[in-house]
Amino acid sequence: MSNLTASTGAFTPAFDPGTSAYAQSVVNSVTDLSVTPTSADAGANIQVRINGGTWSTVLSGDPSPTLSLDPGANPIDVQVTAADTTTTKTYTSP
Repeated sequence: MSNLTASTGAFTPAFDPGTSAYAQSVVNSVTDLSVTPTSADAGANIQVRINGGTWSTVLSGDPSPTLSLDPGANPIDVQVTAADTTTTKTYTSP
């Protein structure tokens, strides 16, 4: 993946393809957000989920479906599977 952004707030540390764990905080009034992953591999499959729920496929450079937030921690996982369909990497915001 070459970039990962959130519709609200920012990931800490700043996105780096070699880093897989990120933190993100939003104020309590924020009830949902989306993430926009951008793949370095044009043939990659990108999926996003929140709180261990169902994976949603996202096109590179497009925002994910709206992710509803619960009070407290809301782990967001972004899983990228390379075009070879074997190599995967998961980026997590616990």
